[in-house]
Amino acid sequence: MTVDCTITHEKRLFGPRHLIVESVVQTVEHLVSITYFSSRKEFFSAIISCIETHRTAYFSHKLLHNDINPQSICLNVNDPSEENVIPFWNSDGTPPMRQAMLRGWRFAKHMSNPGNQMISLYRLSEYLATEILWHKSCLPRRRHDLESFLWVMLSICINFTGPYSQRRVVLPSWVPKWLRSDPLPSYRLDISQERFRVRDWTFTCSACFSYYFNHPPIVEGLAHLASKLSPPGSLQTKSDGSKSATFPDNPVTHDDMILVLKNIIAELPVEQPPSEDDIRKARERYRSIQSLVPYRAPNIYN
Repeated sequence: MTVDCTITHEKRLFGPRHLIVESVVQTVEHLVSITYFSSRKEFFSAIISCIETHRTAYFSHKLLHNDINPQSICLNVNDPSEENVIPFWNSDGTPPMRQAMLRGWRFAKHMSNPGNQMISLYRLSEYLATEILWHKSCLPRRRHDLESFLWVMLSICINFTGPYSQRRVVLPSWVPKWLRSDPLPSYRLDISQERFRVRDWTFTCSACFSYYFNHPPIVEGLAHLASKLSPPGSLQTKSDGSKSATFPDNPVTHDDMILVLKNIIAELPVEQPPSEDDIRKARERYRSIQSLVPYRAPNIYN
């Protein structure tokens, strides 16, 4: 098992009620968003690594991350230069496999006193679990974070057409609004009901994924996870017109997700390295993005 961040378990007392606080400390050099993956293999391997980190935090420290999104799943690079963020593949034709890290623990919950979920402007609603959006006062659960990992993967498989943050320019009209890149703000119940409307996740994934990710092992694997975490028929309309949603208690575990993703990697089609022109354009985009951002948190590069 690879744990890509150092998690320390520190307890201290403070305040009038002597609350116990858990601190998650991560030691890193430089980070870039998961959207700078070099290949399909590196993408899914990074997701696996972050799920393993989450599993360690959950079982060893009783922590839930509570804010999984594309900016919290990162790749660790030696420095933020364009050559390290967007490298050529190895001389033997294999893609670089950089260390992944799960960051952004500011909304983390400790399971001994989790309290209620909190809908914040700083949490990206399109990646939150459906139960949180439907019942914002629900108790935090492990499945919420695992479901967020799924929505991140679906969003990237729809909105990106290749390595190094190659975004899809035009999306089909049938792609749900909440799965579009940089969506307009949506009401949480709108997102929930869009998810509830899906009747066949295999069809939805196949219809919406970009050509880069639209391969049977990816479609079938992610559709399988979606059918478990967001099963069709979860929303029922009562005789009085009111709506009631049901949510599975433990639809998948960390190990279930990891196994599905490992099977996806094992069955991925052969991938060719990005062309020199693709590398050049990606580095130009990266330079332009960095020059437009006047301030960023130390050592965090989106």
